[in-house]
Amino acid sequence: MKKSNKPSGLIVLSIQSIHAQRIFSKTKLFELRKALPKIDFKRVYLYESGAARIIGCFDVGRILKLTPADLWTIVGENATTHERFNAYFANSKTACALEVLAPIKFAAPLYLSALAKQGVAFTPPVSSCAVSFKDKLAAILEAKRKRSLQSRHVELRQIRSSEEALYRKLVTEEIAPRYDEITAAFAQNILQTNRQGFDPNGIFTKGKEVFAIIKDKRTLVGFTTVTLKLGGSIKTGPTVLFKRYRGMGYGTATRKALEYYAHSRKARKLYCTSPDSDFNVISYLLGSDYRVEAHLQHQYSETHGEFVFGKRLRTSTEVRRGSHTRVNRVGFADAVSTSSNALVTAFHARFTSEWMTVPQKHSRAIINAAITDSRKTYEEKPVRLVGARAQDGTWLSFVLLVPKRGGAMKALLLTGTTNEATNRSIVHEAEQQGKALNKRKLYFCHAADDVPVLALLKELGYECEGVLAEPYRPNVDVMVLSKKLKSSDNAERKANEMLLPLGFTKT
Repeated sequence: MKKSNKPSGLIVLSIQSIHAQRIFSKTKLFELRKALPKIDFKRVYLYESGAARIIGCFDVGRILKLTPADLWTIVGENATTHERFNAYFANSKTACALEVLAPIKFAAPLYLSALAKQGVAFTPPVSSCAVSFKDKLAAILEAKRKRSLQSRHVELRQIRSSEEALYRKLVTEEIAPRYDEITAAFAQNILQTNRQGFDPNGIFTKGKEVFAIIKDKRTLVGFTTVTLKLGGSIKTGPTVLFKRYRGMGYGTATRKALEYYAHSRKARKLYCTSPDSDFNVISYLLGSDYRVEAHLQHQYSETHGEFVFGKRLRTSTEVRRGSHTRVNRVGFADAVSTSSNALVTAFHARFTSEWMTVPQKHSRAIINAAITDSRKTYEEKPVRLVGARAQDGTWLSFVLLVPKRGGAMKALLLTGTTNEATNRSIVHEAEQQGKALNKRKLYFCHAADDVPVLALLKELGYECEGVLAEPYRPNVDVMVLSKKLKSSDNAERKANEMLLPLGFTKT
Protein backbone atom coordinates (compact mmCIF):
# COMPACT_ATOMS: atom_id res chain seq x y z
CA MET A 1 0.00 0.00 0.00
CA LYS A 2 1.38 3.38 -1.02
CA LYS A 3 2.06 5.65 1.91
CA SER A 4 0.23 8.97 1.85
CA ASN A 5 2.28 12.13 1.47
CA LYS A 6 -0.35 14.14 3.31
CA PRO A 7 0.51 15.48 6.79
CA SER A 8 -1.23 13.79 9.74
CA GLY A 9 -3.51 15.54 12.17
CA LEU A 10 -7.13 16.28 12.91
CA ILE A 11 -9.75 18.67 11.60
CA VAL A 12 -12.09 21.20 13.15
CA LEU A 13 -15.55 21.64 11.64
CA SER A 14 -17.86 24.59 12.13
CA ILE A 15 -21.34 23.30 12.88
CA GLN A 16 -24.66 24.67 14.05
CA SER A 17 -25.77 23.62 17.53
CA ILE A 18 -28.86 21.74 16.31
CA HIS A 19 -26.75 19.51 14.04
CA ALA A 20 -24.10 18.95 16.71
CA GLN A 21 -26.75 17.73 19.13
CA ARG A 22 -27.94 15.21 16.52
CA ILE A 23 -24.38 13.89 16.35
CA PHE A 24 -24.13 13.58 20.13
CA SER A 25 -27.54 11.86 20.34
CA LYS A 26 -26.39 9.45 17.56
CA THR A 27 -29.27 10.30 15.24
CA LYS A 28 -26.89 11.91 12.73
CA LEU A 29 -24.49 9.21 11.58
CA PHE A 30 -22.81 11.09 8.72
CA GLU A 31 -21.52 14.67 8.56
CA LEU A 32 -21.68 16.26 5.10
CA ARG A 33 -19.19 18.64 3.51
CA LYS A 34 -18.60 19.96 0.00
CA ALA A 35 -14.83 19.59 0.44
CA LEU A 36 -12.36 18.43 3.09
CA PRO A 37 -8.87 19.60 4.10
CA LYS A 38 -5.95 17.76 2.51
CA ILE A 39 -4.70 15.97 5.59
CA ASP A 40 -4.80 12.41 6.95
CA PHE A 41 -7.19 12.48 9.89
CA LYS A 42 -9.26 10.08 11.99
CA ARG A 43 -10.80 12.52 14.46
CA VAL A 44 -12.97 15.62 14.11
CA TYR A 45 -13.56 18.40 16.63
CA LEU A 46 -16.74 20.48 16.49
CA TYR A 47 -16.73 24.26 16.71
CA GLU A 48 -20.20 25.60 17.56
CA SER A 49 -20.93 28.37 15.08
CA GLY A 50 -21.52 31.74 16.73
CA ALA A 51 -20.69 30.52 20.23
CA ALA A 52 -16.88 30.86 20.22
CA ARG A 53 -16.33 27.39 21.65
CA ILE A 54 -15.38 23.82 20.74
CA ILE A 55 -18.04 21.52 22.18
CA GLY A 56 -16.96 17.96 21.42
CA CYS A 57 -15.53 15.52 18.91
CA PHE A 58 -16.06 12.23 17.11
CA ASP A 59 -13.91 9.54 15.53
CA VAL A 60 -14.16 9.06 11.78
CA GLY A 61 -15.14 5.79 10.12
CA ARG A 62 -15.53 5.86 6.37
CA ILE A 63 -14.55 9.00 4.43
CA LEU A 64 -16.77 9.11 1.34
CA LYS A 65 -16.20 11.28 -1.71
CA LEU A 66 -18.76 10.64 -4.47
CA THR A 67 -21.27 12.33 -6.70
CA PRO A 68 -24.21 13.71 -4.71
CA ALA A 69 -26.56 11.09 -6.19
CA ASP A 70 -24.27 8.19 -5.27
CA LEU A 71 -23.56 9.58 -1.82
CA TRP A 72 -27.28 9.84 -1.02
CA THR A 73 -27.77 6.12 -1.71
CA ILE A 74 -25.33 5.39 1.12
CA VAL A 75 -25.96 8.04 3.77
CA GLY A 76 -29.64 8.85 3.16
CA GLU A 77 -31.47 10.38 6.10
CA ASN A 78 -28.72 9.21 8.45
CA ALA A 79 -27.15 12.52 7.41
CA THR A 80 -30.09 14.88 6.79
CA THR A 81 -33.38 15.10 4.94
CA HIS A 82 -33.42 14.58 1.17
CA GLU A 83 -34.57 18.16 0.68
CA ARG A 84 -31.72 19.65 2.71
CA PHE A 85 -29.23 17.28 1.05
CA ASN A 86 -30.25 18.38 -2.45
CA ALA A 87 -30.21 22.04 -1.50
CA TYR A 88 -26.73 21.78 0.07
CA PHE A 89 -25.16 20.00 -2.92
CA ALA A 90 -27.25 21.75 -5.61
CA ASN A 91 -24.23 23.16 -7.49
CA SER A 92 -21.65 20.53 -6.51
CA LYS A 93 -20.24 17.74 -8.65
CA THR A 94 -18.56 16.13 -5.65
CA ALA A 95 -20.02 15.46 -2.21
CA CYS A 96 -18.16 14.33 0.91
CA ALA A 97 -19.37 12.55 4.03
CA LEU A 98 -17.65 11.58 7.27
CA GLU A 99 -19.02 8.55 9.13
CA VAL A 100 -19.51 9.48 12.79
CA LEU A 101 -18.15 7.03 15.37
CA ALA A 102 -17.93 7.37 19.17
CA PRO A 103 -19.15 10.98 19.52
CA ILE A 104 -18.19 12.77 22.75
CA LYS A 105 -19.82 15.92 24.07
CA PHE A 106 -17.56 17.86 26.42
CA ALA A 107 -19.09 18.48 29.84
CA ALA A 108 -17.43 21.91 29.77
CA PRO A 109 -16.83 23.42 26.30
CA LEU A 110 -13.39 24.70 25.32
CA TYR A 111 -13.81 28.45 24.76
CA LEU A 112 -11.61 30.41 22.37
CA SER A 113 -10.79 32.77 25.23
CA ALA A 114 -9.27 29.82 27.12
CA LEU A 115 -7.20 28.93 24.05
CA ALA A 116 -5.96 32.51 23.83
CA LYS A 117 -4.75 32.35 27.45
CA GLN A 118 -2.68 29.32 26.44
CA GLY A 119 -1.12 31.23 23.59
CA VAL A 120 -3.23 29.74 20.79
CA ALA A 121 -4.90 32.15 18.40
CA PHE A 122 -7.60 30.06 16.70
CA THR A 123 -9.60 31.51 13.83
CA PRO A 124 -12.87 29.59 13.39
CA PRO A 125 -13.24 28.11 9.89
CA VAL A 126 -16.16 28.84 7.61
CA SER A 127 -16.51 25.09 7.00
CA SER A 128 -13.45 23.16 8.19
CA CYS A 129 -9.74 23.47 8.78
CA ALA A 130 -6.79 21.13 9.29
CA VAL A 131 -4.73 21.04 12.47
CA SER A 132 -1.37 19.28 12.32
CA PHE A 133 -0.33 17.07 15.23
CA LYS A 134 2.73 19.35 15.44
CA ASP A 135 0.51 22.29 16.41
CA LYS A 136 -0.10 23.19 20.06
CA LEU A 137 -3.86 23.30 19.35
CA ALA A 138 -3.89 19.59 18.50
CA ALA A 139 -2.26 18.72 21.82
CA ILE A 140 -4.76 20.87 23.72
CA LEU A 141 -7.75 19.32 21.94
CA GLU A 142 -6.54 15.74 22.45
CA ALA A 143 -5.86 16.39 26.12
CA LYS A 144 -9.36 17.88 26.47
CA ARG A 145 -10.88 14.76 24.94
CA LYS A 146 -8.87 12.46 27.23
CA ARG A 147 -9.85 14.40 30.36
CA SER A 148 -13.49 14.37 29.26
CA LEU A 149 -13.46 10.58 29.05
CA GLN A 150 -11.59 10.11 32.33
CA SER A 151 -13.71 12.59 34.26
CA ARG A 152 -16.88 10.56 33.83
CA HIS A 153 -17.69 8.39 36.80
CA VAL A 154 -20.88 6.58 37.61
CA GLU A 155 -22.07 4.22 40.31
CA LEU A 156 -24.46 1.30 40.01
CA ARG A 157 -27.18 0.72 42.58
CA GLN A 158 -30.14 -1.61 42.62
CA ILE A 159 -33.16 -0.21 40.84
CA ARG A 160 -35.92 1.11 43.12
CA SER A 161 -39.57 0.15 42.76
CA SER A 162 -40.39 3.79 42.05
CA GLU A 163 -38.08 3.65 39.00
CA GLU A 164 -39.45 0.48 37.43
CA ALA A 165 -42.07 2.23 35.27
CA LEU A 166 -39.34 4.47 33.85
CA TYR A 167 -37.16 1.41 33.17
CA ARG A 168 -39.97 -0.33 31.29
CA LYS A 169 -40.64 2.78 29.19
CA LEU A 170 -37.01 3.52 28.36
CA VAL A 171 -36.02 -0.08 27.56
CA THR A 172 -39.08 -0.65 25.38
CA GLU A 173 -38.57 2.58 23.45
CA GLU A 174 -34.89 1.91 22.81
CA ILE A 175 -34.85 -1.86 22.23
CA ALA A 176 -38.10 -2.46 20.31
CA PRO A 177 -37.04 -0.60 17.11
CA ARG A 178 -33.90 -2.76 16.81
CA TYR A 179 -35.34 -6.20 17.55
CA ASP A 180 -38.43 -8.19 16.62
CA GLU A 181 -41.06 -9.23 19.18
CA ILE A 182 -40.02 -6.70 21.85
CA THR A 183 -42.90 -5.41 23.96
CA ALA A 184 -43.20 -3.96 27.45
CA ALA A 185 -43.32 -7.57 28.67
CA PHE A 186 -39.60 -7.86 27.82
CA ALA A 187 -38.63 -5.24 30.40
CA GLN A 188 -41.27 -6.44 32.85
CA ASN A 189 -39.86 -9.99 32.79
CA ILE A 190 -36.36 -8.67 33.52
CA LEU A 191 -37.70 -6.72 36.50
CA GLN A 192 -39.62 -9.73 37.78
CA THR A 193 -36.53 -11.92 37.60
CA ASN A 194 -34.54 -9.22 39.41
CA ARG A 195 -37.10 -9.12 42.23
CA GLN A 196 -37.16 -12.91 42.59
CA GLY A 197 -33.39 -13.11 42.91
CA PHE A 198 -33.16 -16.07 40.53
CA ASP A 199 -34.29 -17.02 37.03
CA PRO A 200 -36.84 -19.86 37.23
CA ASN A 201 -36.80 -20.30 33.46
CA GLY A 202 -33.10 -20.01 32.67
CA ILE A 203 -31.00 -22.89 31.33
CA PHE A 204 -27.55 -21.44 31.99
CA THR A 205 -28.90 -18.39 33.82
CA LYS A 206 -28.69 -18.02 37.60
CA GLY A 207 -30.36 -14.64 37.83
CA LYS A 208 -30.57 -11.04 36.64
CA GLU A 209 -29.81 -7.75 38.33
CA VAL A 210 -31.12 -4.36 37.23
CA PHE A 211 -29.08 -1.30 38.18
CA ALA A 212 -29.74 2.42 38.11
CA ILE A 213 -26.78 4.36 36.69
CA ILE A 214 -26.00 7.29 39.01
CA LYS A 215 -23.67 10.27 38.54
CA ASP A 216 -22.64 12.74 41.20
CA LYS A 217 -24.08 10.43 43.88
CA ARG A 218 -27.65 11.45 43.12
CA THR A 219 -28.48 12.01 39.42
CA LEU A 220 -30.08 9.16 37.49
CA VAL A 221 -28.67 8.94 33.95
CA GLY A 222 -30.05 5.55 32.85
CA PHE A 223 -30.26 1.84 33.60
CA THR A 224 -28.25 -1.28 32.93
CA THR A 225 -28.87 -5.00 33.35
CA VAL A 226 -26.60 -7.98 34.01
CA THR A 227 -27.39 -11.66 33.58
CA LEU A 228 -25.42 -14.00 35.85
CA LYS A 229 -24.52 -17.25 34.10
CA LEU A 230 -23.65 -20.67 35.44
CA GLY A 231 -19.93 -21.24 35.17
CA GLY A 232 -18.78 -17.74 36.04
CA SER A 233 -19.54 -15.49 33.09
CA ILE A 234 -21.77 -12.39 33.03
CA LYS A 235 -23.79 -11.04 30.14
CA THR A 236 -24.39 -7.29 30.09
CA GLY A 237 -27.33 -5.46 28.57
CA PRO A 238 -29.59 -3.85 27.88
CA THR A 239 -27.96 -0.57 28.88
CA VAL A 240 -30.04 2.53 28.15
CA LEU A 241 -29.22 6.17 28.90
CA PHE A 242 -31.54 9.16 28.86
CA LYS A 243 -31.02 11.08 25.63
CA ARG A 244 -29.66 14.17 27.35
CA TYR A 245 -26.72 12.13 28.73
CA ARG A 246 -25.73 10.36 25.53
CA GLY A 247 -22.51 11.16 23.74
CA MET A 248 -20.95 12.53 26.92
CA GLY A 249 -18.88 9.56 28.06
CA TYR A 250 -21.42 8.02 30.44
CA GLY A 251 -21.68 4.87 28.31
CA THR A 252 -17.94 4.33 28.72
CA ALA A 253 -18.18 5.07 32.44
CA THR A 254 -21.01 2.53 32.78
CA ARG A 255 -18.92 -0.13 31.02
CA LYS A 256 -16.09 0.52 33.50
CA ALA A 257 -18.52 0.24 36.41
CA LEU A 258 -19.81 -3.06 35.02
CA GLU A 259 -16.28 -4.43 34.82
CA TYR A 260 -15.67 -3.39 38.43
CA TYR A 261 -18.88 -5.17 39.40
CA ALA A 262 -17.85 -8.30 37.46
CA HIS A 263 -14.47 -8.37 39.21
CA SER A 264 -16.24 -8.10 42.58
CA ARG A 265 -18.27 -11.19 41.61
CA LYS A 266 -15.05 -12.97 40.55
CA ALA A 267 -16.47 -13.42 37.06
CA ARG A 268 -14.25 -15.05 34.45
CA LYS A 269 -15.69 -13.22 31.51
CA LEU A 270 -18.01 -10.45 30.34
CA TYR A 271 -19.94 -10.74 27.10
CA CYS A 272 -22.66 -8.86 25.28
CA THR A 273 -24.37 -8.68 21.90
CA SER A 274 -24.89 -5.91 19.38
CA PRO A 275 -26.70 -5.58 16.05
CA ASP A 276 -24.18 -5.94 13.24
CA SER A 277 -25.52 -2.67 11.81
CA ASP A 278 -24.75 -0.56 14.91
CA PHE A 279 -21.31 0.73 13.93
CA ASN A 280 -21.01 3.07 16.91
CA VAL A 281 -21.44 0.27 19.45
CA ILE A 282 -19.19 -2.08 17.46
CA SER A 283 -16.41 0.52 17.28
CA TYR A 284 -16.69 1.28 20.98
CA LEU A 285 -16.59 -2.39 22.07
CA LEU A 286 -13.62 -3.20 19.85
CA GLY A 287 -11.84 -0.20 21.31
CA SER A 288 -12.60 -1.49 24.82
CA ASP A 289 -10.76 -4.81 24.26
CA TYR A 290 -13.88 -6.83 23.45
CA ARG A 291 -13.51 -9.34 20.65
CA VAL A 292 -16.06 -10.67 18.20
CA GLU A 293 -16.67 -14.34 18.97
CA ALA A 294 -19.67 -15.01 16.74
CA HIS A 295 -21.72 -13.43 13.98
CA LEU A 296 -25.27 -14.76 14.26
CA GLN A 297 -27.26 -14.37 11.05
CA HIS A 298 -30.81 -12.96 11.33
CA GLN A 299 -30.75 -13.88 15.01
CA TYR A 300 -33.26 -11.54 16.62
CA SER A 301 -34.49 -9.71 13.55
CA GLU A 302 -35.05 -10.38 9.87
CA THR A 303 -33.27 -7.14 8.96
CA HIS A 304 -29.86 -7.64 10.57
CA GLY A 305 -27.56 -10.07 12.31
CA GLU A 306 -25.99 -10.00 15.74
CA PHE A 307 -22.37 -9.90 16.91
CA VAL A 308 -21.43 -11.65 20.16
CA PHE A 309 -18.58 -9.81 21.93
CA GLY A 310 -16.52 -11.29 24.75
CA LYS A 311 -13.86 -10.02 27.14
CA ARG A 312 -11.95 -12.30 29.50
CA LEU A 313 -11.36 -10.88 32.97
CA ARG A 314 -9.20 -13.67 34.33
CA THR A 315 -7.51 -16.78 33.02
CA SER A 316 -9.13 -20.07 33.91
CA THR A 317 -7.11 -22.44 36.10
CA GLU A 318 -9.69 -25.21 36.21
CA VAL A 319 -8.80 -28.36 34.31
CA ARG A 320 -11.63 -30.07 32.49
CA ARG A 321 -12.26 -33.49 33.98
CA GLY A 322 -13.94 -36.39 32.24
CA SER A 323 -15.18 -36.60 28.68
CA HIS A 324 -18.33 -37.22 26.67
CA THR A 325 -19.40 -40.65 27.96
CA ARG A 326 -21.53 -42.52 25.40
CA VAL A 327 -22.62 -46.03 24.46
CA ASN A 328 -23.46 -47.44 21.05
CA ARG A 329 -27.20 -48.04 21.37
CA VAL A 330 -30.14 -47.45 19.04
CA GLY A 331 -32.90 -45.11 20.19
CA PHE A 332 -36.17 -43.72 18.87
CA ALA A 333 -36.74 -39.95 18.99
CA ASP A 334 -39.92 -38.11 19.93
CA ALA A 335 -41.10 -35.03 21.81
CA VAL A 336 -41.23 -35.49 25.58
CA SER A 337 -44.69 -34.77 26.96
CA THR A 338 -44.77 -36.42 30.39
CA SER A 339 -42.35 -36.39 33.29
CA SER A 340 -41.02 -39.17 35.51
CA ASN A 341 -38.22 -39.70 38.01
CA ALA A 342 -36.36 -41.82 35.46
CA LEU A 343 -36.59 -39.00 32.92
CA VAL A 344 -35.26 -36.42 35.40
CA THR A 345 -32.41 -38.70 36.46
CA ALA A 346 -31.39 -39.44 32.86
CA PHE A 347 -31.58 -35.81 31.78
CA HIS A 348 -29.60 -34.70 34.83
CA ALA A 349 -26.88 -37.24 34.04
CA ARG A 350 -26.63 -36.11 30.43
CA PHE A 351 -26.57 -32.40 31.36
CA THR A 352 -23.83 -33.05 33.92
CA SER A 353 -21.76 -35.05 31.43
CA GLU A 354 -22.03 -32.54 28.61
CA TRP A 355 -21.93 -29.27 30.56
CA MET A 356 -21.62 -29.03 34.33
CA THR A 357 -22.81 -30.39 37.63
CA VAL A 358 -26.00 -28.69 38.80
CA PRO A 359 -28.51 -29.56 41.53
CA GLN A 360 -31.04 -32.15 40.37
CA LYS A 361 -33.82 -29.66 41.07
CA HIS A 362 -32.36 -27.56 38.24
CA SER A 363 -32.90 -30.44 35.82
CA ARG A 364 -36.36 -31.07 37.18
CA ALA A 365 -37.30 -27.40 36.68
CA ILE A 366 -36.15 -27.53 33.05
CA ILE A 367 -38.22 -30.64 32.36
CA ASN A 368 -41.28 -29.22 34.10
CA ALA A 369 -40.96 -26.08 31.96
CA ALA A 370 -40.82 -28.22 28.80
CA ILE A 371 -43.82 -30.31 29.80
CA THR A 372 -46.01 -27.28 30.57
CA ASP A 373 -44.79 -25.03 27.74
CA SER A 374 -48.21 -24.78 26.07
CA ARG A 375 -49.47 -22.76 29.02
CA LYS A 376 -46.58 -20.34 29.03
CA THR A 377 -45.97 -17.00 27.38
CA TYR A 378 -42.79 -16.28 25.47
CA GLU A 379 -41.34 -14.28 28.35
CA GLU A 380 -41.43 -17.42 30.50
CA LYS A 381 -39.27 -19.23 27.93
CA PRO A 382 -41.58 -22.11 26.83
CA VAL A 383 -38.80 -24.65 26.29
CA ARG A 384 -39.38 -27.96 24.56
CA LEU A 385 -37.63 -31.27 25.07
CA VAL A 386 -36.96 -34.01 22.53
CA GLY A 387 -35.73 -37.39 23.74
CA ALA A 388 -34.50 -40.68 22.32
CA ARG A 389 -35.18 -43.96 24.13
CA ALA A 390 -33.92 -47.48 23.59
CA GLN A 391 -36.42 -50.31 23.16
CA ASP A 392 -36.16 -51.15 26.87
CA GLY A 393 -37.26 -47.60 27.75
CA THR A 394 -33.83 -46.32 28.74
CA TRP A 395 -33.34 -42.62 27.92
CA LEU A 396 -30.26 -42.19 25.72
CA SER A 397 -30.27 -38.63 24.41
CA PHE A 398 -32.04 -35.29 24.59
CA VAL A 399 -32.31 -32.03 22.67
CA LEU A 400 -33.40 -29.05 24.75
CA LEU A 401 -35.04 -26.29 22.69
CA VAL A 402 -35.27 -22.67 23.86
CA PRO A 403 -37.13 -20.06 21.72
CA LYS A 404 -35.51 -16.71 20.96
CA ARG A 405 -37.04 -13.47 19.73
CA GLY A 406 -37.05 -12.81 16.04
CA GLY A 407 -37.65 -16.37 14.86
CA ALA A 408 -34.62 -18.31 16.12
CA MET A 409 -34.53 -21.31 18.43
CA LYS A 410 -31.52 -22.38 20.52
CA ALA A 411 -30.77 -26.08 20.94
CA LEU A 412 -28.58 -28.11 23.30
CA LEU A 413 -27.80 -31.65 22.19
CA LEU A 414 -27.19 -33.97 25.15
CA THR A 415 -26.44 -37.27 23.48
CA GLY A 416 -25.46 -40.45 25.29
CA THR A 417 -25.08 -42.65 22.23
CA THR A 418 -22.58 -42.89 19.39
CA ASN A 419 -25.23 -44.41 17.11
CA GLU A 420 -25.35 -42.07 14.13
CA ALA A 421 -28.88 -42.99 13.04
CA THR A 422 -30.22 -42.19 16.52
CA ASN A 423 -28.43 -38.86 16.65
CA ARG A 424 -29.70 -37.98 13.18
CA SER A 425 -33.26 -38.81 14.17
CA ILE A 426 -33.21 -36.69 17.34
CA VAL A 427 -31.81 -33.68 15.43
CA HIS A 428 -34.50 -34.19 12.78
CA GLU A 429 -37.20 -34.25 15.46
CA ALA A 430 -35.79 -31.03 16.95
CA GLU A 431 -36.07 -29.40 13.53
CA GLN A 432 -39.68 -30.55 13.26
CA GLN A 433 -40.44 -28.95 16.63
CA GLY A 434 -38.87 -25.70 15.45
CA LYS A 435 -40.94 -25.73 12.27
CA ALA A 436 -44.10 -26.45 14.28
CA LEU A 437 -43.38 -23.27 16.25
CA ASN A 438 -42.84 -21.38 12.96
CA LYS A 439 -39.17 -20.72 13.74
CA ARG A 440 -37.02 -19.73 10.78
CA LYS A 441 -33.69 -20.80 12.29
CA LEU A 442 -32.37 -23.52 14.61
CA TYR A 443 -28.92 -23.21 16.13
CA PHE A 444 -26.94 -25.57 18.35
CA CYS A 445 -24.44 -24.50 21.00
CA HIS A 446 -22.05 -27.40 21.45
CA ALA A 447 -18.65 -28.06 23.00
CA ALA A 448 -15.97 -27.29 20.41
CA ASP A 449 -13.95 -30.40 21.33
CA ASP A 450 -16.81 -32.82 20.60
CA VAL A 451 -15.70 -33.56 17.04
CA PRO A 452 -18.09 -36.45 16.20
CA VAL A 453 -21.22 -34.43 17.03
CA LEU A 454 -19.93 -31.31 15.29
CA ALA A 455 -19.14 -33.36 12.18
CA LEU A 456 -22.66 -34.80 12.21
CA LEU A 457 -24.28 -31.38 12.48
CA LYS A 458 -22.13 -30.08 9.64
CA GLU A 459 -23.15 -33.07 7.51
CA LEU A 460 -26.80 -32.27 8.29
CA GLY A 461 -26.40 -28.77 6.86
CA TYR A 462 -25.48 -26.71 9.92
CA GLU A 463 -22.99 -23.89 9.41
CA CYS A 464 -20.61 -22.44 11.98
CA GLU A 465 -21.40 -18.86 13.06
CA GLY A 466 -18.64 -18.56 15.64
CA VAL A 467 -16.83 -20.03 18.63
CA LEU A 468 -17.64 -18.64 22.08
CA ALA A 469 -14.70 -18.62 24.47
CA GLU A 470 -15.58 -20.51 27.66
CA PRO A 471 -19.11 -19.09 27.98
CA TYR A 472 -20.45 -21.60 30.52
CA ARG A 473 -17.54 -23.69 31.71
CA PRO A 474 -13.82 -23.04 32.15
CA ASN A 475 -11.68 -24.48 29.35
CA VAL A 476 -14.71 -25.45 27.27
CA ASP A 477 -15.23 -23.34 24.17
CA VAL A 478 -18.59 -23.57 22.46
CA MET A 479 -19.26 -23.68 18.72
CA VAL A 480 -22.47 -22.13 17.37
CA LEU A 481 -23.90 -23.97 14.34
CA SER A 482 -27.11 -22.91 12.63
CA LYS A 483 -29.49 -24.03 9.92
CA LYS A 484 -32.40 -22.28 8.24
CA LEU A 485 -35.74 -23.97 8.86
CA LYS A 486 -37.56 -21.69 6.45
CA SER A 487 -36.46 -19.05 3.99
CA SER A 488 -37.43 -15.43 4.34
CA ASP A 489 -37.65 -13.50 1.11
CA ASN A 490 -38.19 -10.34 3.12
CA ALA A 491 -34.98 -10.88 5.07
CA GLU A 492 -32.95 -11.54 1.93
CA ARG A 493 -34.38 -8.47 0.21
CA LYS A 494 -33.57 -6.21 3.15
CA ALA A 495 -30.09 -7.69 3.51
CA ASN A 496 -29.37 -6.95 -0.14
CA GLU A 497 -30.67 -3.40 0.25
CA MET A 498 -28.19 -2.87 3.08
CA LEU A 499 -25.21 -4.40 1.26
CA LEU A 500 -25.56 -3.01 -2.26
CA PRO A 501 -24.99 0.67 -1.38
CA LEU A 502 -21.74 -0.40 0.28
CA GLY A 503 -20.52 -1.97 -2.93
CA PHE A 504 -21.10 -5.61 -1.95
CA THR A 505 -23.02 -8.25 -3.83
CA LYS A 506 -24.79 -11.09 -2.09
CA THR A 507 -24.44 -14.53 -3.66
